[in-house]
Amino acid sequence: MGLPLVQQYLQMSITDPTENVEAQRWISEQTRKNERREQWRYHVMLWLTFIAAVAAVIAALPVVQG
Repeated sequence: MGLPLVQQYLQMSITDPTENVEAQRWISEQTRKNERREQWRYHVMLWLTFIAAVAAVIAALPVVQG
């Protein structure tokens, strides 16, 4: 169903109590997965930016020295 739809169903109280507990667990699991994915993306972008900055300095060094 997807995370937004499950959250909407919980807010509207469409589920029964046992489904509610399972849905809450599933939502927390999906939230953790999304946070890990976003954290991984952040670190990859940080490292790529660092590598690009180092490459730019290396490429500009002969021009500045000359």
